[in-house]
Amino acid sequence: MKKNLTLACTISIILLLVLSTQVNVIASYKQPKENTSNSIDDILFDLKIHTYMKITNMPSLTVCIIKNNSIIWKDSYGYSNYYLRKKSQMNSIYIIGSISKTFIATAIMQIYENKSYNFSLDDDISLYLPYDLKNPYHPDVNITFRMLLDHQSSIDDGFFDFPSYLPLSDDPTSFIKERLIPGEKHYKKEYWRETMPGEKFGYSNWGYILLAALLEQITGETFESYCQKNIFQPLNMKDTSFEIEKLDRKRLARPYYPLIGSLYIPMPNYDIRCAAACGGLRATALDLSNYLMAHMNNGTFNNYSMLNKSTIEIMHTIQNPEFSEKFYIGSMQHGLGWIHLTYKESVWEGYNGGAIGYCCHMMFRQSDHIGIIMMINSHFKRSNSKLVEMKLDMQYTLANIFIQKALEDGLNN
Repeated sequence: MKKNLTLACTISIILLLVLSTQVNVIASYKQPKENTSNSIDDILFDLKIHTYMKITNMPSLTVCIIKNNSIIWKDSYGYSNYYLRKKSQMNSIYIIGSISKTFIATAIMQIYENKSYNFSLDDDISLYLPYDLKNPYHPDVNITFRMLLDHQSSIDDGFFDFPSYLPLSDDPTSFIKERLIPGEKHYKKEYWRETMPGEKFGYSNWGYILLAALLEQITGETFESYCQKNIFQPLNMKDTSFEIEKLDRKRLARPYYPLIGSLYIPMPNYDIRCAAACGGLRATALDLSNYLMAHMNNGTFNNYSMLNKSTIEIMHTIQNPEFSEKFYIGSMQHGLGWIHLTYKESVWEGYNGGAIGYCCHMMFRQSDHIGIIMMINSHFKRSNSKLVEMKLDMQYTLANIFIQKALEDGLNN
């Protein structure tokens, strides 16, 4: 009995010490809120967020909550440069990973609805390329824009095989030709699946580099130039670019690879050139919020029509309702550069992104028209382990915590 009492007292003292340390850490770790007091509720909330961040290895976390067509809550936690103790800000710039694909898809849908370009989503893409691109296992079957957009092109680029991207190139048309045309210098037969194009889902990063090449061939502009003119600038996304040299380097969140606890391996800020089309776009949470609001509101943001309502509906519509892909904590179905994620009976739309040293979420719920942006400067290792599943589950738990906080603050103000 005496031993149990001693143990209980020891544990209580340790917990008090940890909590007091955490509260002191919060003071330096957390940015002051806008228009709020440092109430005990705010301190406890920040402590909860900090604990989640530590468990899930997040050096920094920047969040925006959207309701209908406005940002109703935003905040930034932690350090954009962890070891230099440089605090993250709302204007810190992160790589958004595969969310980049939605911008290429949006650009393709823009030129699709522009009748002057006169092409169909079911056209043979070879009609728009300076070479004939076919799966060597099925040389008589056309690959279409739609197949590329919803990952049914049969291109198998080795999702985890980064060396296959080397050498990096600024030209997506040449990048694809050198790897997917038999006889070219970087070609491998393993880059093609044996299944027929359009027959089976198979996630492909290179499919979106190919879409960027098609965008350039059809419009005569680089995909960066086209997106700046037709997406970034009209949506007031001043800190968004596929090209690192166009951004303020002082505001780039440094990428990190997590080890354990608060230990991270810092990595350099990098530029993956034309491969940015599938996963290298940089943006702030505020910029990305403007883009998500356009998608949430039938293609319109601040009187700018990014896409027509009918085109948004085509893009967001699940292409193969019979197919559902398991995604760690839930199930996923694909539109055209758009996903529907069912998680704990909630259905989210948008996209998730992971890149070397970064993780990002851009999702919204149709049920209550609530959207969330979460940007993290820590590598999210993709594997089928229970640990990874737990971390992703905690990230979505965090999303719901932030949404609840935003709604409560809205009622109290």
